[in-house]
Amino acid sequence: MTTIRSLLLAVAALAVTAPAAPGQSLSGSDHYARLGQARTAFDQKRFGEAADLYRQLATGYPRDGELWLAYSMAADAAGRLEEAVAAAEKVVELGAGYRPGASIKPVSLDLADRPNAAYWIATGHARLGHPQQALDWLDRALRWQFTPRTMMQTDSAFASLRDDPRFRQLSGLPPKGPKPTQDARWRYDIDFLAAEAKRLHASFNREAFSPAFDAAVRTLKARVRGYGDDRIQVELQRIIALLHDGHSIVRPFGDGHWLPFQFYWFSDGLFVIDADAGARQWIGSQVLRIGAVDAATLKARSAEFVPRDNPMGLEWVGPIFLIQLDFLRAMGAVGDSSTASLTLKDRQGIERTVTVTGGPPRFELKLGPAFGDTAKAPLYLKRVPVGLERGSGQGAGRPTFYWFTAMPDARAVYAQFNQVIDQPDGESISQFAARLRDALSDSSVRNLIVDVRHNNGGNSYLYPPLLRVFSWFEESAPDRRIYFLAGRNTFSAAQNFSTSVERLTRAVFAGEPTGASPKFTGEGAIWFELPYSRLKASISNWYHQFTFWSDTRWWIAPEIPVDLSSTDYFAGRDPALEAVLAVIRQGHP
Repeated sequence: MTTIRSLLLAVAALAVTAPAAPGQSLSGSDHYARLGQARTAFDQKRFGEAADLYRQLATGYPRDGELWLAYSMAADAAGRLEEAVAAAEKVVELGAGYRPGASIKPVSLDLADRPNAAYWIATGHARLGHPQQALDWLDRALRWQFTPRTMMQTDSAFASLRDDPRFRQLSGLPPKGPKPTQDARWRYDIDFLAAEAKRLHASFNREAFSPAFDAAVRTLKARVRGYGDDRIQVELQRIIALLHDGHSIVRPFGDGHWLPFQFYWFSDGLFVIDADAGARQWIGSQVLRIGAVDAATLKARSAEFVPRDNPMGLEWVGPIFLIQLDFLRAMGAVGDSSTASLTLKDRQGIERTVTVTGGPPRFELKLGPAFGDTAKAPLYLKRVPVGLERGSGQGAGRPTFYWFTAMPDARAVYAQFNQVIDQPDGESISQFAARLRDALSDSSVRNLIVDVRHNNGGNSYLYPPLLRVFSWFEESAPDRRIYFLAGRNTFSAAQNFSTSVERLTRAVFAGEPTGASPKFTGEGAIWFELPYSRLKASISNWYHQFTFWSDTRWWIAPEIPVDLSSTDYFAGRDPALEAVLAVIRQGHP
């Protein structure tokens, strides 16, 4: 009886708090026609007219949060800020915001989701001269995981609030008063980073609240006096690695602290795959030791620092930590000098000791062609968009985010999908999908080979057109097959894409396990600065689940498993694609 009574009380409470039934003044068909008029007015920048139309629609049918969102945006564009803020508060009340396919797409962060909507409402109240309401809405935004909070510090809407103690606390500004000692400043920053991890980290495992996390924070605060700034930055990353996800990171990418190499873990060891001009003679060499520590031990020690969703992260991101002197020092591989000694086995099999000096940052997340030679590179390395991490986006050949080519001998089309981002030079993923479908309409094409080995993410809202093409291709003929090449670099939005492909098609996966889990904590790279040091950090604040709730796999494992050896790489071979083509030739289902 108690359970039934509680249920009835809950239903009664819901009836009281739920949005009122609409007092609809328009018929359903008239409502839809009026909606078309409002959309047209907005698209034609007749914002005042659009605001009036959306207000009528939203008040006539108040259950639709998208109508309140559109009303708010139109009113704001028309200069009717008070109306816009009131409508935005209704959006938050309904738990609504931007959704894929919405008729009105929020600009920038404005009303994209509940925390951003709350932040925008706070800016509106601040501009309207309502400081208390502005602070209250900032507090709501933070409780709803708004990030980056330090964005408030430079937002002109809050200029009049910057000396307010509550605003300084909310925005992450240090308190007013005498400047603390260096040790005290670091302890303040450590506490701030830990608090942001507890506030933002979206993992259901709640690693930021674990005893290990709290103990690591206490230990670092106790050791601040004995550490220099560089070592503290390294130890902050050790703490953040306890969150066990591949997006949360602290970025101690200082000048003068990097070896002049790029490393890669192949199936047969750690190798130099690229180098600065003065060290290019060592490309192709195996790294046996750095200092007195062998490569396998360094890999194990790097696990304390490397952000990752699963063990493939040590293979993919781990080498970046092995070219940073600050991390190598913490791993016991180098001393306090600005140099490092490496024991290499060169291409002739001769062991050599090489001493190099730390220099400016050099890091790359995508595998490029061996020796930079595009002409001799296999198909999957000919058009890789390397250099994105450094902001150049330039690489050997003509890098691109997506492209395809016919493979007539295999009755196949090979499509490479390198980033879940619309191509900067104009073609969108949706347009690419349409072009791919045209190519697949050729009745002679029986196989589609999709390669996402270089794809480390982007925007998951953008790839559904490709999924529709894949489903159409499979369903258009019973003997059509999809082969899906993935690996350690298949991460973030590319993992969501891979998980969706696995669920919605019969694609056969090949290559390595994916670099993320089918369920993962992500949405990093929303950088904030620590209050005193201004060191940049990011905490994952979204939980992605594109699979069933019971799916606890570390990765999507391939049905055609193929590892890449240094011999294959430097010889310009692609054993994963070769394996797929062998399966196609053998006629396996």
